[in-house]
Amino acid sequence: MKFSKTTSLGRSFTIASGLQSALLVHLKNKGNNLKVICFTAAVLLLLGDVFNSVPAGLYAQNSRSSDNEPLQMVGTLKEKSISESSGLAVSHFIDDAFWTLNDSGNPSAVFLFGDHGQTLARCDLGDAQNRDWEAMSSFQRAGKRYLLIADVGDNNAQRERCELYFFEEPEFKPRKEKHFSKTLKTQKIEFQYQDGPRDCEAVACEPDGSAIYLIEKIFLQTAKREQPGVYKLTIPYSESPAQTTKSASTKSASTRSAVTQNAVPKDGLQIARRIAEFPFRGVTGMSIAPDGKRLAVRNYLNAHLLERTATDGKLPSWEETFKNAKPKVISMPLQIQGEAICFTRDSNYLIVTSEMARQPIWKVRIPTP
Repeated sequence: MKFSKTTSLGRSFTIASGLQSALLVHLKNKGNNLKVICFTAAVLLLLGDVFNSVPAGLYAQNSRSSDNEPLQMVGTLKEKSISESSGLAVSHFIDDAFWTLNDSGNPSAVFLFGDHGQTLARCDLGDAQNRDWEAMSSFQRAGKRYLLIADVGDNNAQRERCELYFFEEPEFKPRKEKHFSKTLKTQKIEFQYQDGPRDCEAVACEPDGSAIYLIEKIFLQTAKREQPGVYKLTIPYSESPAQTTKSASTKSASTRSAVTQNAVPKDGLQIARRIAEFPFRGVTGMSIAPDGKRLAVRNYLNAHLLERTATDGKLPSWEETFKNAKPKVISMPLQIQGEAICFTRDSNYLIVTSEMARQPIWKVRIPTP
């Protein structure tokens, strides 16, 4: 199979990523038998043809590229400790900065990287266990900025309970000489799926933290007939009444009011309710835009965009959108094992990373209608 130089970039990425995804799936699930060896050799040959068709200079793109480019490689993850970037969350405080984490077998820590991949922070979560961290998300509630870690990986679908860790995002001023470091405390919530254990890598939180959505991961060749389930988890909070304090200004008679309120997830086992099915398999990541109007789901091939459109001034729920809307395809860059995805703060772009150390950071423009 040979592709001409004029083949579109999006098509080349989709084909190559599809072949790569199939290779990963077969190697993971079939073992090193003769069929897999032959299959691997064929895929590598096909990938070679696709690579030869990619325009020269593609991987030399950098942050100087125009924002009109559909794909921009803005940098490379420079932190050696980031070897399995499985989840992403946009920072509330620092422009063009994103939190990431490693999955199972790694220390319980999160990392903040800047627009070129430079490490801005490493924070340890001393009271959290990294059984199989797969996703991150960020949200705001009661005037506070939170990050969420989803410990939901379950390759064999055997876990009776999964965990979510909530913690406030630390606010600090980045320094060039040394990255920020702090040990953070977390609040843990345990949950179960209403229809039994599920493997999951895609988790996204509503911008106000009111609900969390999860999509089951089912590989292409899995014997299951049903499509991946979409689950909703409503998080109960213990919120104290708002308190208003006033302080007189020394330069004028005006007063300043500050509203303080605590929002802490309640303890207790929660249930993730199945609300819909997703039409594509192999889902590895999901993100809801900060403006709450877009939701992106990715797998190893590409991404799928859902948008909420207001009717009579009212936006449909995400539950209704999952059931009724048709996802739009967004081409993803060619990655070794791309799993993580999140929106930028302006909700107009996607940031994607891949597992393995020192991987490129890609910025993907959301197509306009």
